[in-house]
Amino acid sequence: MLGAITSPHIHLFYTDLLANHNRYRYKRALEMETLTLDWHGPYKFEQLLKSPELERQFSCPGVYLWKENNSGNESIAYIGKAGGSPTLFKRHLQHYMGYLGGTYLIPKEFRRSSKEWALNLRKNEVVSTIFDLSKFKELVEEGFEYTKHLSIYMAKAPREKTANIERNLLYSINPSRTHWGTKSKPGAEISINHIGTLSDDELQRQNDR
Repeated sequence: MLGAITSPHIHLFYTDLLANHNRYRYKRALEMETLTLDWHGPYKFEQLLKSPELERQFSCPGVYLWKENNSGNESIAYIGKAGGSPTLFKRHLQHYMGYLGGTYLIPKEFRRSSKEWALNLRKNEVVSTIFDLSKFKELVEEGFEYTKHLSIYMAKAPREKTANIERNLLYSINPSRTHWGTKSKPGAEISINHIGTLSDDELQRQNDR
């Protein structure tokens, strides 16, 4: 049977296959959801967490990103979401306390030892630090200082859409300190317009690491 298939038949088969694929892509583009994110910021952790007005404004679900300033070079380092429990505001309180408590990663560029801090009990440095008050105080200071290099941007979004918006932003922007969700396309792609204090041009995909 295979031998009976001539070259014109094969050409016609692949022509039809390509046409069907293009129709599928066109239909998917028409069905793709479009939404607008209105970005607010930049805020520093202290500015945000001390402000009752900002607490009221961001006691809601949404997405956020952080820009990291490393010796004058600024890049988008983190992207996250808050589904409402916690809110955007309370999620950042959790983040801040995570840096002060040693549970969050501190990049090597911001540590005296020039070694990345990650809470892994299989690492000798971690064990020796968390059970030594003087060393732990140094770590708290490093986490405290690192937060000053971060600028926070937030955008409100419906609770049920935050996870998919976050996934789309991770893939489309490729933040430097976040690895999951940056290499493969999201299952449900969204066309996102950016307004407010961040523009579409600022949120182009960063170079692959």
